[in-house]
Amino acid sequence: MQGAQFYRAEGRAGRIGVSLERVLRDSTYRDNLILFAGDSLHVPQYQSVVVVEGAVNSPVAVAFVPRRGAGYYVDRAGGFARRADKGRTYVVQPNGAVERAGARVQPGARVVVPEVPADEQRTNWAQVFAIASSLVTSLLSIIVISRQL
Repeated sequence: MQGAQFYRAEGRAGRIGVSLERVLRDSTYRDNLILFAGDSLHVPQYQSVVVVEGAVNSPVAVAFVPRRGAGYYVDRAGGFARRADKGRTYVVQPNGAVERAGARVQPGARVVVPEVPADEQRTNWAQVFAIASSLVTSLLSIIVISRQL
């Protein structure tokens, strides 16, 4: 029942990530929602893979390995692509819940690596250092020349 997706039509709420397994074990768990007319539950077939997509070198489905994090699956997809926004990597669990990359990855999950937006430029530290060095050198030259006068 991992990956069960609950849908609520009322108020156009749409998909709501719930842990059906936990609700069945503990009726007081927070995901035990009151049902309304039009609610539906979709229990998908078990998926033994994790899909890795987005800014990776080779988007691919990887066989699920217990206790492995998002980094393991990104590595199996050839690693981060040049334009990857590594810090914004996230996991979409089979039940639709979206979690940070540090979360436990479940079978049937998707690991998503977004790209750095085109309008955001990364800091080129080598260029910053070269410009700063040039400015310091120029400033020192001016100081030395002014003292000689």
